[in-house]
Amino acid sequence: MAREDDSRGTLHMTAHASYAPLVVPAVIRALQPLKYAVVVDDQHSQDALHRVADGATDIAITLPMPHAHEVQLRRLRSEPVVAACYPDHPITVGICDIARLSSHPLAVNLWGSGAHIFHQQLLEAPTRVHQLYRVSSAEAAADLARSGQAVAVLTRATIQRDLAARTLVEIDVIDMPEWHVELMAAHRRGRSSDPALAAVISALAPPDSRVKG
Repeated sequence: MAREDDSRGTLHMTAHASYAPLVVPAVIRALQPLKYAVVVDDQHSQDALHRVADGATDIAITLPMPHAHEVQLRRLRSEPVVAACYPDHPITVGICDIARLSSHPLAVNLWGSGAHIFHQQLLEAPTRVHQLYRVSSAEAAADLARSGQAVAVLTRATIQRDLAARTLVEIDVIDMPEWHVELMAAHRRGRSSDPALAAVISALAPPDSRVKG
């Protein structure tokens, strides 16, 4: 009861499970000084944008896509997409290109710019279709890599801790296309001065693009 009385409000945030680990800790840190409670739910980008438009959520972390006029999108960050595997995987020895990559089971999170080009390159390579796993969750792709069941192709930020601990290693794929996932913050227009939203956007945006007010 004391904690509830001390709270200044609740911020509802919607984010796809693939990207929630990238943003939720920063959001909670940003809102602690403001004494806001945080509620997070998992939705795909289009559904998240609908929730923002309907007023069901305060802010959503989405991919860039068409949205209602009353919704404002702000670019937060651009996450590079990489290939990764467990350290002793045979693909870590020698030069790797997409043709060699395609000879192994692949767990691919096909989002963002470059995804279409990469997919086309896989189709042109001798890819074993039954070994190409298209997964909507980057974390699921990471788990397949950790268990040695597949090489994962996903955002680097998803596996930052794995790379630091060397439970996964990044593969230098020499002909990998330039590929990034753009993360956006979506909220209703006219709410950017809301203290909680402003704190969240500032915490998530790169230092050179942070917006005050």
